[in-house]
Amino acid sequence: HHARRCGIDWAAALLPGMRCAPATVLMEALADELDHGRARLPVYGRASATRAAARITGAGSHTVEFDDIYRAGGYHPGSPTISAAMAAAQATDADGETFLRGVIAGYEISTRICEAVMPSHYVYWHTTATIGCIGAAAAAATVLRLDRQQFIHAIANVTTHMAGLQQAFRTESMTKPMHAGHAADVGVMTALAARHGLTGTPDMLEGELGFGAAMSKGADWSKATAGLGERYNITEITFKNHGSCGHTFAAIDGALVLQREHASRPEQIESIRIETYGQATDICGRDDVSSAFEGRFSLRFPVASGNARSAIDNFDANPATALGQDAQLDRLACAILHGVFDQIGHHLLKLFLVDEGTEALGPLFQSQLAAPSFDDRGQFVANLFQPGAQFDRFALQPDSAGLDPGGIEHLLHHLFQSLRLFHNDLGLLANLLRGSDAFGIGH
Repeated sequence: HHARRCGIDWAAALLPGMRCAPATVLMEALADELDHGRARLPVYGRASATRAAARITGAGSHTVEFDDIYRAGGYHPGSPTISAAMAAAQATDADGETFLRGVIAGYEISTRICEAVMPSHYVYWHTTATIGCIGAAAAAATVLRLDRQQFIHAIANVTTHMAGLQQAFRTESMTKPMHAGHAADVGVMTALAARHGLTGTPDMLEGELGFGAAMSKGADWSKATAGLGERYNITEITFKNHGSCGHTFAAIDGALVLQREHASRPEQIESIRIETYGQATDICGRDDVSSAFEGRFSLRFPVASGNARSAIDNFDANPATALGQDAQLDRLACAILHGVFDQIGHHLLKLFLVDEGTEALGPLFQSQLAAPSFDDRGQFVANLFQPGAQFDRFALQPDSAGLDPGGIEHLLHHLFQSLRLFHNDLGLLANLLRGSDAFGIGH
């Protein structure tokens, strides 16, 4: 059940992403690997070599920022893991149950390793790029039915291919989606190679010069095995309502709640103040938004979009176009102020009304609230209305609909919303599922 949910969310993120760069660029660059082979490219229905299919769909499903989240690890497992599982399943004519087992194995192994090295690993490294290699290799190894030793060799070899720096988030480029594509590709490659006898160093993860030592501080490997066989992390996966970086969610939801509670109209809003934690401004603090990528990694654009339109369903439209055509959105984006405060509380949600909206409430929160953990990330939002009244909202991410596990209806909404928004072609869904019972077709 949970693996099918993740598969539906992967499809919802993949369909629009396959129409965008870098997936379209990769199809041109890897043309020699297309139109032959046993795997297929969703959306286009083209035959593909197995590794090329994994790389292209891995990148495509991580492009529009709607892929799933394992929140305890700050990790998007779906893009690398399911892309690798799907390519391997297509290449071997695996049935749907085998595919789903691969997804479960990839999610479980990779999320556990992720917890062992967090939060220090996230200082420089993009977890979807690094830990995603483990998820992809485990998924492909399961689909390919590797034995115990082959499985160990696949994981050992993929570990030394882990890479993906957070610098990729800081500027306009196609690099971040390529992280997931690379992870899916090397995961499939090392699983296929292990199947044919390629060996690896067994202690590549925990060894003295291994992954944990090189790419984190104080890795706690007991976290990787805690509750093994008793709890399954795939049941903790959450799905996005907002097509943007997760560091923007609390601000988006706080602003939308204020708008609903006070029935404000865009023309009534004089300015919006966002106070947030340092990592959010490091990644999403850009002042200028001129492209879809920059819009997804911006605190200004999605909050302004939500206030101007009362929703952000259409957030994945190019911000440059939206800002040029929507005067209210343009005005609000320019009016948003964002700062940083480093002390935020634990599961606290309050609404404040200040009569003469000039007082900064940020220092009050600083004095009252405990320092955040990796899981307790919040943002303080203030809408300042023209008459002088100030309405405030302190929002923690657990309050965000964007981090709610949701039901099957929620996921199907994602899937069909992506079809409607980007190309309005329901035939693409048939292309995605054709020839596969991976999501329960036929069962």
